[in-house]
Amino acid sequence: TPLLRRHYLFIKQPDYVPALDVGSRDTQIFKKSTVLYASGENVAEVKSKKALMASFGDHASKVEDFMKVNDLGVKRDGDLIRVFEYYNSLAAPSGQP
Repeated sequence: TPLLRRHYLFIKQPDYVPALDVGSRDTQIFKKSTVLYASGENVAEVKSKKALMASFGDHASKVEDFMKVNDLGVKRDGDLIRVFEYYNSLAAPSGQP
């Protein structure tokens, strides 16, 4: 199961109110990114640990135990990489690395 990252820009328009002299006069551009994983032909966003465990199917309990033992979460990129490497080692057919 490949792990993917999607980068995109979010533009926030100015919200200045001249009558009250409050708000921002500048347009702001924010760079956002989301982590996605591919499962077959479907691509889903990593939103929570619970949703991620549901996608692991039969291996969910083993992956959850691995995450507890190694103190891994779904918020840090390095942790997600380790979790998916472990899951891919479980899901790989025998005879393949």
